Amino acid sequence: MIKRLFLFLLSAFLVTGCATALGPVSYKGQVTHQSDLAGRVLLNTGEVTGYSAQSMMYVNGMFIPISTGPMPKLQFGSEDQHVFLQSLKNELVRTGVLKSISENTGKDNLEITVNFAHTEHFPQFQEYKFTVLLLLHCGDKSDSKTYEIMSSDGDSIWAKMNTNALQGKTKAAEKLMVAMIPDIENFAANIRK
Repeated sequence: MIKRLFLFLLSAFLVTGCATALGPVSYKGQVTHQSDLAGRVLLNTGEVTGYSAQSMMYVNGMFIPISTGPMPKLQFGSEDQHVFLQSLKNELVRTGVLKSISENTGKDNLEITVNFAHTEHFPQFQEYKFTVLLLLHCGDKSDSKTYEIMSSDGDSIWAKMNTNALQGKTKAAEKLMVAMIPDIENFAANIRK
C-alpha cells in the first residue's frame, strides 16, 4: 500500500512539472509608433541546458529524497523558440510596429534576427534564464541588443514554489517580448529619419 501511494505521489509530482511546448505569447505593452515597413524575422538557436534538482516528498510520515536530472522536454528548446518567434511576428504586425512579415530579403525590409545564445532551465522552481541577442538591419542602418532574462525576477518565494514549467516558460517569453518590442519599435521609427 505504501509503495503504491509513493509511486502515485511520485508520478503526480513529475507530471506537474511536465509541460507541453510553449503556447502563443502576446505583448501587453503600448506601441507609440507604427510603421509601413515589411519585416523578415529569423531565428538562431544556441545552447540549451538544464540542471538537476533535488527535493523532498512527504510520504506516510517521512520525507523521501527525490532527485531529477535535466529533462529536455522542460527546457526552452528549439520548439519553444519557434513558437516565440511566431508570436513575435504576430505581435509586431498586430501592434503596427511592422506592416507585414515577408520572407523576402530587400533593402527596404527590416531584417530582425533573434539569436537565443543560451537558454537555461532550473527545475527547482521551474525557472528559465535566457541570453538573447537581437540584430536589426535595414538599408544602411544596423543595431544590436543583448537581453538577460530570468523568468522569476520579481516573484516571491511563494510564487516561485507554485510555478510549473509551462508557466515558467511563458513568464520568460513574455518578459523577453516586453524587452524586445520597444527596441524594434524605436529602430523602425528611426529608419526613415
